[in-house]
Amino acid sequence: MSKLLIFFFTLSFSGYGFATGISGICAKKLKQRKFLKVQNKYATGFSIKRYKGFFHLTIEKPWLSSKKSQEIFLVENSLSFPSTCQKYFNIKIPVKRVASLSTTHIPALELIEELKSIKAFSNLNFVYNKAVKEAEKKGDIFELGSPPSGERLVALKSDVVFSYSTSEPRVEGISQLIDLKIPLVFISEFREKHPLARAEWIKVFGLFYGKLDFAHKKFKEIETRYIEVTEIALKARPKRKVLVGELIKGVWKAPGGKSDLATLISDAGGDYVWADEKSTTMLNLNIEKVLVDSTKTEVWLPQNMAIDLKKLYKEENYKSIGSLQTLGVYNIVNRMGPDGGNDYWESALMRPDLLIQDLLKIFHPILIPGHDLIWYKNLE
Repeated sequence: MSKLLIFFFTLSFSGYGFATGISGICAKKLKQRKFLKVQNKYATGFSIKRYKGFFHLTIEKPWLSSKKSQEIFLVENSLSFPSTCQKYFNIKIPVKRVASLSTTHIPALELIEELKSIKAFSNLNFVYNKAVKEAEKKGDIFELGSPPSGERLVALKSDVVFSYSTSEPRVEGISQLIDLKIPLVFISEFREKHPLARAEWIKVFGLFYGKLDFAHKKFKEIETRYIEVTEIALKARPKRKVLVGELIKGVWKAPGGKSDLATLISDAGGDYVWADEKSTTMLNLNIEKVLVDSTKTEVWLPQNMAIDLKKLYKEENYKSIGSLQTLGVYNIVNRMGPDGGNDYWESALMRPDLLIQDLLKIFHPILIPGHDLIWYKNLE
């Protein structure tokens, strides 16, 4: 029965596939039509063209090793959509039933008021959102597993699957879904290097629900609040020196000086100890360097799952960095679900307007007296 379902699903979505380029007659037809390009202010990982009756979405780098973009047509009016383009990946919008493979999709769908459209998720233990957990209890959302089950997705008959791939689909067990022509959309917001660029991906989600303008409005609200907090933080004197990261097997792991977290720290009135490092990814530092660089720091953000200082200091090598004992320690463990879901990795990264308030509260609490920490917790 499962093989029959897969065969039927493959036939049904034979026009969906995974398109990595638009060419031929379809490309010529598109050139002849007027379109409005939706301007991104921060995000670089996607672009949207609005035509009469349909949209053309381009995901620039669906996975790390990908050399081509993912091209998707979202069709509001099938009569307006060129017949020569129907062989390419196209989805009728608005969608009604979706599956998601990442917790960071949840806050975006919640913001555009489409959380109930999620009918399946990869691993529900990682979810913090209370509405999603309640839907799980009621049986309204089922688990796909990790890697996600192709057969379960076939049974779901979802309009779209919001996916992601940090390295490449084969490694993460997603290539089978591509082979089955399941309508996967690779959401790559985690590759953006500015916190507001991540949040701007809400436009992509809004597109699938016919809510692009509404999603743009929500993003503008986030941007406005974020900028308001940065203006408050400009008054901070002096900037507080901030250490970030943790020891893992004798190596200190920390975000690069050009990463989104480094930007958040700076915008919130902090002075990241490795802000001059040009990397946008992870730094791997030896203990000697950390020992020297951490001597003048005041705040430590471990960015791990330690809920108290005893668990944090379990690494023996921490003892050699005596300056750590004098720092204010704040960790991302204030919102933890009973099954292990951490809301920092779910909502915080898509809500920089709120995350920056947490950081300002830590660095300069007098400047934001009415704010209670959402994701960070003072470890004492």
